[in-house]
Amino acid sequence: MTLVVTVEKRISPDNRTPGSTIDSGTEAPLLNSRELFAQHNQVMIDHLGERYVLRITRQGKLILTK
Repeated sequence: MTLVVTVEKRISPDNRTPGSTIDSGTEAPLLNSRELFAQHNQVMIDHLGERYVLRITRQGKLILTK
């Protein structure tokens, strides 16, 4: 099973920390990685028609690739 996440809001690259504000002045959503990944070690993200893979490494870090 593959989980596809579609990003609908544009988040400013300057606002990368949880709880920071996005361009509209609202607080950026905070996603829990355990809920996002569930029983998987990677998820696919659709962003502006491009597919990206967000995966958890053996060391527990996150890697985003195109």
